[in-house]
Amino acid sequence: MDCMKRLMVLICYLLASLNNTKINCFKVDLAYYLDSVGTSNEGLNTMVNLGVSVMARTVDRRKKKMSDTHRGYVENSLEKDSENAFILNVNDYHNIHVQRQADTTNTSWAAHMTTILANPYFTPAIPRSGVINLKIIDGELISRHIDRRFIVNLGISYHDHIRDYMVRDSSDDEILMDRLTIHSYNDRLMEKRNNRHIQNAILIDFIENNLKSVKDYMKAFQIVNDQ
Repeated sequence: MDCMKRLMVLICYLLASLNNTKINCFKVDLAYYLDSVGTSNEGLNTMVNLGVSVMARTVDRRKKKMSDTHRGYVENSLEKDSENAFILNVNDYHNIHVQRQADTTNTSWAAHMTTILANPYFTPAIPRSGVINLKIIDGELISRHIDRRFIVNLGISYHDHIRDYMVRDSSDDEILMDRLTIHSYNDRLMEKRNNRHIQNAILIDFIENNLKSVKDYMKAFQIVNDQ
């Protein structure tokens, strides 16, 4: 009943279009939500004429303020743990549960995003100076083997890789039966539950990127380098 009373009060303020502090916060939140789902600036300004939203430039100022605040938070977090090692996670996020039918401008509404996370690891980092002894480590040899043995494998698609793997192991009945057996990993997951948290993680950025090429990965790494 208390929740319903608050809802009725909010609806009354909305219908009356009162320009006071009680309704302005709701207008800002509504405009920010409409902007996040793709409403144009003209659409937001039209909602202003109806008295239920704020102007598009108000939303832009709020977004810029949030961006500047987040940048400062990331800088402070990295500086606080600057003496420790970091584990960098660059992962893709595909919002595929969207409209599939093409229109005159787009073939799909799917959003391909990249999440850049830095997890501080409470172990002293390796010093940046004096790590590589050129008399012991050959940098050209490392680069050549990385390119020939590892980078070249990135050009093999997942479909081709799994197809060759299945053909190679199809004659082994024990492997096939093991794949068909239902395994329970609950005990193992329970042991690692304490490690599966993000309370110390630092969200460096969340950008539109599909991570389909080396160029896409370098774009994500450049953001980390700039930070």
